[in-house]
Amino acid sequence: MNLAKDISKRYDLNPDDWKPEGFELKFFYLFAFTCQGVFNPICAFQGGFIAQEVVKAVTQKFTPTQQVFYYDALEVLPDFDPTKAFENTEENYFSDKYVKEVIRTQEINHRSDGLRILLGAELVEKLAHTKLFMVGAGAIGCELLKNYAMLGIGTGKANPAKKIQAGSIVLTDPDVIEVSNLNRQFLFREKHLRKPKSSTAAAAAIYMNRELKENIIARLDKVHEGTSHIFTDQFFESLTVVTNALDNVHARIYIDARCVTAKTPLLESGTLGPKGHVQVILPYKTESYGS
Repeated sequence: MNLAKDISKRYDLNPDDWKPEGFELKFFYLFAFTCQGVFNPICAFQGGFIAQEVVKAVTQKFTPTQQVFYYDALEVLPDFDPTKAFENTEENYFSDKYVKEVIRTQEINHRSDGLRILLGAELVEKLAHTKLFMVGAGAIGCELLKNYAMLGIGTGKANPAKKIQAGSIVLTDPDVIEVSNLNRQFLFREKHLRKPKSSTAAAAAIYMNRELKENIIARLDKVHEGTSHIFTDQFFESLTVVTNALDNVHARIYIDARCVTAKTPLLESGTLGPKGHVQVILPYKTESYGS
């Protein structure tokens, strides 16, 4: 706390104004707590950004980022009230109060321990038993699948005694890998040319997280009216979430309509030329892509 206050004074901030019920103190605790864990998507994002800056420095062909860069994902962290969670400032916040009372978890000697410290055991288990359907395994699809593997999405095993179904990732893409894909679809290598994108991406995901073995299914079917007998209404209704990684509007509108009918959440993302798009669609809460 004293170190943080000293640093804040260098930037003409007044740490003496930090109130127990204020944002500054809560933000400080959240930052301190997250230093214990690992949130893989942000690590990947920052790693890519830093690597890009290194390439700029080495080649001296591109303009480096000359500005303060700040990014967070506070919305994924459990909410808590510092005034209620920590009654005695001399207590060990990190190992006792926050871990045991706020996120209610403990280390289990598993690759998910770093994530459990941030999100809590309950949410990590929900991610593991998610039934996810991803359409597209191109540039966006490779990035999404990497994050899913690192977060352990779909890795949960069935537990009939507790009536818990196994998690799964169903991935479909009818395309094969071309030379032009290799500069931006990082799960693919030259040895994969002319091989299906879906099965190759699935194999790469399993290499990242062995627990996905037998929990990830790669298909070559295009999702459109002609495959409605494969991707039925019952299939869409059984899913936890659908994620798009497409490059054409017609397919996005079709999948959006299927999700609206099945009342299944959709993470809509895609590219159209140089433009990117992302939209979170929740039944009864947000507009749909087709809206």
